[in-house]
Amino acid sequence: MRAISTEDVKEELNSLDKAVSSILLQRTMERNLVLVATAKARLIRQQHMLKEEKGEKPAKPEDLVRLYDILIQVRVLKTVLHAVYIHKLTLL
Repeated sequence: MRAISTEDVKEELNSLDKAVSSILLQRTMERNLVLVATAKARLIRQQHMLKEEKGEKPAKPEDLVRLYDILIQVRVLKTVLHAVYIHKLTLL
């Protein structure tokens, strides 16, 4: 049985960190897409003068802008992380 080196452990931890970060970013994107759909539905109900659901806050267009901005930021971050990972693989 071969001894595990510090470098091997470090590489495994880096790989695990990348995997967890990727999953976290994906879940953040999925959550924000649901929030966008909800905010759009609220705006449509308001535009058509339909009754809001109980406890529902009025939607504002800037809410959608903020959510889309977050989605763009997360997507860019995910792309950058992927590019860094691919670059490191090519160096091996």
